[in-house]
Amino acid sequence: ERPMAEGPPWKDHVTQVPPEDALDQPCTDQVLNDIALCVTDWQIVAAHLGLNPAERMSIMSKHSHNPQMQTIAMLEKWKTKFGKAATYRKLTDVFWKLENCAVIEKIVQLL
Repeated sequence: ERPMAEGPPWKDHVTQVPPEDALDQPCTDQVLNDIALCVTDWQIVAAHLGLNPAERMSIMSKHSHNPQMQTIAMLEKWKTKFGKAATYRKLTDVFWKLENCAVIEKIVQLL
């Protein structure tokens, strides 16, 4: 049996892999604002991050004509709701599930 590969599942798909302890840090607002620019379908991301339909509807109604603000609001809501559990690891895991390596690349560049 081969031993489990070290590092996150997406490690072979990015130019650099951040230290494991960096991935376990809670996300900063700055990084969330920066990656918001790369996120296309925020509602799918929100569902994967654990925001419920009511929370997603609230974000939509507050920023009805601004998808960019909806994305930022969604990431801020996730951070507020999950606190210390709103880590870079959780975020990269979600984008890996969604097959969005471009956002993972952006995250690791910012770490």
